[in-house]
Parts: sequence; C-alpha cells; structure tokens
Amino acid sequence: MSARTETRRGSTAEARQEIEQTEHAQVDAQTANRFDIRRVIGGLFLLYGAILFVVGLGASDKVRLNGYLENVREIERRIQQAMTQTDVQADAPAQPVGVPDSYEEHVSLMFDLLAVAYQADLTRVFTFMMAREVSQRTYPELGLTEPHHAISHHQGRPEQMVKHTKLNVYHVGLFARFINRLKSTPDGEGSLLDHSLIAYGPGMSDGNGHTGGPIPMAIIGGGAGTMRGNRHIKTAANTPQANVMLSLGQKFGADVPTFGVSTGTVDL
Repeated sequence: MSARTETRRGSTAEARQEIEQTEHAQVDAQTANRFDIRRVIGGLFLLYGAILFVVGLGASDKVRLNGYLENVREIERRIQQAMTQTDVQADAPAQPVGVPDSYEEHVSLMFDLLAVAYQADLTRVFTFMMAREVSQRTYPELGLTEPHHAISHHQGRPEQMVKHTKLNVYHVGLFARFINRLKSTPDGEGSLLDHSLIAYGPGMSDGNGHTGGPIPMAIIGGGAGTMRGNRHIKTAANTPQANVMLSLGQKFGADVPTFGVSTGTVDL
C-alpha cells in the first residue's frame, strides 16, 4: 500500500509540475509575441532617430518626419488596444497576441504597417493574403452571414452572385485605402506609389467552378518610371499567371529566363 500511495503521490506532483510548466510556457509565448511587436515599432523609431541625429534635417524634412512618427505612434496605439482586447484567459487554441477582433481593423493595421515599412525603407517586398482559400469567415458588417467559401460557390444564382460581388468590392476597397496612402506619401521626387509596383489579384478565376483562368489582376504603381499606366492588357487564352510574375521580376532587374510554369513574358 505504501509503495502504491507514493506512486500516486509522485504522479500527482508530476502532473502539477507539467501544468505549471505549460502555464509558464503560454505566458512566455504571449510575452515573446508582445516583445516582437514592440521591437518592430521600436525599430522604426530608432531608425529615424539615427537619421535625425547623424544627418540632420531641414524644415520640410522635419515636417515629413513628424508625420511619419505620428503614424507610427497611432499604429502602436492600435496594436496595444488590440492586445488588450485579446488578452483574455480562456481555453482556446493558441493565436497571435494582438490580432484585432474586427477584420477591417486587422487588414487596415497590416496595410498601415506595410506603408510605414516602405516609407522607412525597412523592406522593399511584401506579400499579404487578405482572404485564404476555403475561408469560413463571415462578414456580418456587410450583411453577409454565410461563409466566404460558401458564397463563392454561387451556382449561378443571381442573389448569391450579388453577395459575392459585394464581398469582392469590400476587399478591393480596403486595398484602395492602402494605395491612396502610398499615393499621398512623399518619396524623393514623387510618392511611394510612384516608386512601387503592387500586384493585386485572386488565386483562381471563378470560385464556383475552381477555374484557373482567365485570372484578373491589377498592377498598380509607377515602378520608378518603368511602368506605363492606364492600360487594360488582355493576354491570350491559357496564359499562365507566372508569365506576369516573370515580367515583373525582369522589370526589377532579375536575370531569370523562366518562373514556375511560365511560357513567356507579358508586355507590361
């Protein structure tokens, strides 16, 4: 009896120890996520602080710098607010700390971070998936209570196609805000949009039939003078999307003859 009792007692102690270690690990993970977010924001401040200290700025540049820092402070405030909203004790799968409850605020926050990262030249390339395949997200703010994936399988029904159109217009509207921000942000002799090239488009042509083409794509920005805008380019049937990506890469000096399943280039 004594041996069995000690064994049970040891198992209980081990279980408690495992629970405490798990709780500590969860707290450590949350702390690390918060640190990563604050490290990004802090890095943006340090970069411009160093520029201001070493180079010195004129009056007009100081105005631009102040505007940049105000944008960074506003983004930091929104991230902190989101972290407070999601910092709850609940039995749920692990998720990133600081993700806003609102989809629109989450997307807007990501676009704003990308804009200031471009402005500070912290990155020159980004990818951002606004909606994943087989998404079960609903959009009650648009009056759409069915999941995105179900709406995309409209089966040719007019009322479902109207819903799908409404959802696509909403997504494009969020993207347009980002483009307008780049357009209104001075950069050298032009704007951030003048010196950028942004490709926006879906992963397939028709969600209802899972068709691979033709895939609509918007390519926006001046590309530092390499792009001719205000054009509608219609490619030949069955042209791979990889042809467009190859052409974009070559415009930026990538010495590559092919990309993926590309069969040629597109005159951009």
